[in-house]
Amino acid sequence: MTGQIHLRQLKQYLNDRSRDELIAEISTLYGRFAAVKEYYEVKITPEGLDRSFAKYKKIISNEFFPERGFGKARLSVAKKAITDFGKLSSSPKSVADLMLFFVETGIEFTSTYGDRRTHC
Repeated sequence: MTGQIHLRQLKQYLNDRSRDELIAEISTLYGRFAAVKEYYEVKITPEGLDRSFAKYKKIISNEFFPERGFGKARLSVAKKAITDFGKLSSSPKSVADLMLFFVETGIEFTSTYGDRRTHC
């Protein structure tokens, strides 16, 4: 595995940095990567979890019922949204709520458009 570091190496690298260097490095990551920014918003602000929940709920909703056109109903997109939210959230209840929303949306989609598998 050329070019890939292990957690032990990362911890050693971070341990060798000063407090100011660590703050600067995390600040750089925060500015460059949306996922890092979202992680810290969820971790630090009370409304961060709510905003993140709404974002992933919209991803699921748009997969089945977009504002324009027909939904693609790709389960992989909805499942990825749940997985990504689960990585951010420390609230099992919020993850379960998103999972239930996914199921409810899938049922609504099937009720609206039917089950394609039964028509083959």
